[in-house]
Amino acid sequence: DWKLSKTQAEGMGHMADLGFDALTKLRDSIMSLGFNSEKATSFAKDIDEIEKKLDLLYIKVDLDIVTGNGDIASILIIRDVARELERLGDKVHEASDLVRILAL
Repeated sequence: DWKLSKTQAEGMGHMADLGFDALTKLRDSIMSLGFNSEKATSFAKDIDEIEKKLDLLYIKVDLDIVTGNGDIASILIIRDVARELERLGDKVHEASDLVRILAL
């Protein structure tokens, strides 16, 4: 039986929110690509900022998970979930780079 601490739950919740925000900006960027390339580039810049915030938050959450109380199996599972949330931000960032190239 394992449980997240309050700080871990809040951190991972905030990571999920940032990931969703990045996905929404990516959708907006792709949609605006056809009619306003400057707007698409602007959304891509917003994604850069979100991804930076997500990376910094991931470091804090990961440290909190590793230093928290719990058995090794729980720690590894929770870390894996946090890592996947961080990878989501990385993949969205990579896609926004492609949008930026298409906007040229």
